[in-house]
Amino acid sequence: MMKWLRKHRYTIFLITVGGFLVGSFMGFGSYFFTQSPYDAAIVVNGDKIPYKRYVTRYHQYLNQRRDNNEPLNEENIKRIKQETLQDLVREAVFLQEADKYGLTVTDNEVAAYIQRSPAFQRDGQFDQGAYLQVLTQVLRIPADEFEDDRRREIKIQKLQALMASAVKVSNIEFNWQYQKRMALGNAEEKKTAKDKPNEFREQLRQEQVSHVFQEWLSQINSQLKVKVYLDKWEGRGEG
Repeated sequence: MMKWLRKHRYTIFLITVGGFLVGSFMGFGSYFFTQSPYDAAIVVNGDKIPYKRYVTRYHQYLNQRRDNNEPLNEENIKRIKQETLQDLVREAVFLQEADKYGLTVTDNEVAAYIQRSPAFQRDGQFDQGAYLQVLTQVLRIPADEFEDDRRREIKIQKLQALMASAVKVSNIEFNWQYQKRMALGNAEEKKTAKDKPNEFREQLRQEQVSHVFQEWLSQINSQLKVKVYLDKWEGRGEG
């Protein structure tokens, strides 16, 4: 069993945090560090993020770096803490926006998502024993907490899909970009535009989707209110 866990260790890590990483999307700005009157590590637009969730995410990132044999010096530890903070803020913002759209996630959706995860399968089928052993021996997290994380992840994916679905490439835009690509693109880009117009149209759409997300996050960032209380907890020697 431990051999199987080691084999799927990185996959498990990606399953655990993958939904909250937003690739090239811009990060959120400066945070206000102060002492907290709340039982929270971070407060984003009034929503509390428990210190326990911060610690769990931090140790997931820390263990992944350790598995990759990265040096855990003071500089890297500081970087991991900042990455954890930023990802939790992104997560909170995305969930707040998803709630505005009335997006929900059912228990069946969570179950189906988990059952499709390769790290919890054997011979192509979901294995309950493997699932529970990963939670207890690798992630060290109760099933309800893990499933709540997946619920948040699915909700964020729904929000991203909803926003992306609204982006279309008009025929006028397509023709203009086609002429531009044929005039200025390299040989491979010209070939794609000419021989694979559907693929070219999808490339254009994905570029527009990325731009829409960047603009959306920039607008949110200008109104973002974040308070960080990590000094309070770390001063107690916790985490």
